[in-house]
Amino acid sequence: MKIHPVRFKNFYTSPKEWIEPFPEYKELENDKDRIDDNTKKYVDLIQSMKKPSINILDFGGGQGGHYLTLKKHTTKNMSYSIVELPQAFTNISNEVKYYSSVESALNEINNRIDVLYSNATIFLTKGTSSVEHVNSFCKSNANYIFLSRMILSEDGNYDHFFTLVDEPNGSYFSIIQEKYLKEVCLSYGYELIDSVYLNAQFLVSNAPPDIGLVCYKDLLFKKIKIKDSDISGPRDQWYDSQ
Repeated sequence: MKIHPVRFKNFYTSPKEWIEPFPEYKELENDKDRIDDNTKKYVDLIQSMKKPSINILDFGGGQGGHYLTLKKHTTKNMSYSIVELPQAFTNISNEVKYYSSVESALNEINNRIDVLYSNATIFLTKGTSSVEHVNSFCKSNANYIFLSRMILSEDGNYDHFFTLVDEPNGSYFSIIQEKYLKEVCLSYGYELIDSVYLNAQFLVSNAPPDIGLVCYKDLLFKKIKIKDSDISGPRDQWYDSQ
């Protein structure tokens, strides 16, 4: 597994330990359709669904590049909700609506979300840890949660920690342990059905030796049980979200 050119330094268990201020986002990207190894998995997932119309919540969708990719490479109609910073909001389609938080999106979305998608975002969000995001995603009751290009630790002894990009004004990253991530999702009725290495590990200096392998993965979770509020039949009813 190759070493990613981005390197981390230091180990923090709480934001209260940070000395430097959290850097502001300098630019918002993702405004064009593109096909690569990662987005193709997203396209394949959406296209494989039997429904002609798909309800999607994209956390960190930028200016709509993921939506444009799906429109170009799938045959689906979509209700596409993007959670982003206000400066990213743009009018690209009547199928797309922007929100400032997952909670505000869920307050307006009437139908069950087919896919909650996030690409390389939840580990670097100012003021919110990846653990908090995972809990928020699971509460959405989406049929699938697809965490693309997720940075996590594998086989470490810490459920979660923060680290810092080793460069001037480097961002803080919120790193969740894979085992803990699966435990949190399972507590909401989500099962990990696909996990793929993206062939890159990250070095972390000035950190305990037992943080585990910090690496990129694609993770796909599926809702396996209907919540109590949704059940009209047996409490352990299983369903096919497609």
